[in-house]
Amino acid sequence: MITLTLYNGEIRHMPKGSTLLPLAEEFAKDFATPIVEGIFNGETIDLQAPLQEDGTVRLVRKPAISQYAKMKGLRYVTNVNTNVPTAPIVNFHR
Repeated sequence: MITLTLYNGEIRHMPKGSTLLPLAEEFAKDFATPIVEGIFNGETIDLQAPLQEDGTVRLVRKPAISQYAKMKGLRYVTNVNTNVPTAPIVNFHR
């Protein structure tokens, strides 16, 4: 068994060789965007990578289009019916 300390301080015990995928599926309901990878002991890892030792875990979610556009300084288009961001506007000519 290995001991995982989650981002919220919770301790989990899992069999050696387990992956982060079950944790990502469990916590996915708490996020509006999908969880795409994990950070295990400070290293970015795939959700399906087998864990062989104790460590700390953070789950990384894909940023929403509006967050991504704001981080990159881009304008973005929203769906006029739902006001949901649909795609960034990329300006190739500066």
